[in-house]
Amino acid sequence: MKDLEIIENLIKIRDTAGNNAKEDILKDLNDNDFKQVLKYLYDTQYVFGLSTKKIDKATSVELKQNCETILDVFKYLEINNTGTDFDIFVVQNFIKKFSVPVQDVLKEMFCKKLKTGITEKTLAKIYPDMFVKYEVMAGEQYEKRFEKMDSEKPNVIVTQKFDGCRCTVRVENGDVKLFARSGKLFTGLKDLEKELATLPNGAYDGELLKLVDGSIIDLSNYPENSVSHKLYCPKNAEELYSDTVSIVNSKDEDKKDIALFVFDMIPLENFDKKEKFTESTSIRKAKLELAINMGQYKYVKNTPILYEGKFDANLIDSILKVAVTLEQEGVMLNYADAGYEFKRTSNLIKVKQVYTADVKVIGFEEGTGKNKGKLGALIIKTPQGVELKVGSGIDDRDREYVWQNQAGYIGCIFEIAFTTPSTSKDSDLYNLRFPRFKRWRPDKTEENWEEFDKVISQLSKE
Repeated sequence: MKDLEIIENLIKIRDTAGNNAKEDILKDLNDNDFKQVLKYLYDTQYVFGLSTKKIDKATSVELKQNCETILDVFKYLEINNTGTDFDIFVVQNFIKKFSVPVQDVLKEMFCKKLKTGITEKTLAKIYPDMFVKYEVMAGEQYEKRFEKMDSEKPNVIVTQKFDGCRCTVRVENGDVKLFARSGKLFTGLKDLEKELATLPNGAYDGELLKLVDGSIIDLSNYPENSVSHKLYCPKNAEELYSDTVSIVNSKDEDKKDIALFVFDMIPLENFDKKEKFTESTSIRKAKLELAINMGQYKYVKNTPILYEGKFDANLIDSILKVAVTLEQEGVMLNYADAGYEFKRTSNLIKVKQVYTADVKVIGFEEGTGKNKGKLGALIIKTPQGVELKVGSGIDDRDREYVWQNQAGYIGCIFEIAFTTPSTSKDSDLYNLRFPRFKRWRPDKTEENWEEFDKVISQLSKE
């Protein structure tokens, strides 16, 4: 497909309304050159180091390479992606051949800023031979798996549950790319990238956290081999999360004091194809510890194992209690003999402190997507007057019935589950993290729903 045809088709997709209509166009465009251009545009593994501001700057360097086609430019930028004047001039020399409107589209393409309404998920659906949807292993809630685990007593590995920025790193011959859970790239973490480049080839799954010395409490009176000494707890989880995100999401070109706490590793072949890796968790973690211990790292941290053995509910509770006492979010349970799956899996379990309280319905919000025309969220108000939306945990039957009978549910009491309440930098008002619907409470009335006030009041004192 010629360059102008590629651009015309991209504009056609951009200007077409509706996902189904866009997909129909893509299905008819089974041209290899066009698909390769799409891959350069929307695959997050490709980074070109350009912006429209850079492309518009004046340059006075020799032409490093003369590119004849769009794909030639992309192939050049794939290797030369540091945004130097030489790279900029290669792009400038190519786009000057076209009219101004086409030049504007090309600038957006080479900066990976072209908006067409296409997502990587859509491309993985239409062109599975070229696109793989970006996913990582995610865990299920403890309460959903407790009875089965308590009955079967599987071998588990317990580690700290971090509350930072999930990050999966691809390392190949010193080349490093850091991916967020969405598949987008983290940039500017130069100190961390330098250390990661020395790791053996592979993909490393972990959590970005601000590196802070010390502990939230004095651990000198605790045995050195105790769980307390193995936890990373320089601040409470909420503050550490806020500090981490403010650095990672900043526009700084050199972001300091961010470490990667690694808890898993996968071969590149499995990571690139998003294919399950069947090697057991226990073996993967042993290899990971060995790989990290071989180097002298400041910003690459192995996540310590807090317990390995048969599932024991009382023991898990005691470890969780230590984590909560140190104001951390909780712990993770891995099935010791399970592989790594690129999806939410019952072989990985999230265990964290959950609070429950009663709240009153003051309004409703319509859902979107599959919940269009149904209840999307119940609106509640905290004792301090903060309005919140609770949409998680509501079953389909309730979504339909409540939406059709809203008047009968105003003022009704229901129970919510949530993790720790939080405050913003600009306000002392408490908000709730991850609120979800638990059950209706027909036994409660507006006169006896003070439990919520008590829960918030108690937590605000801790």
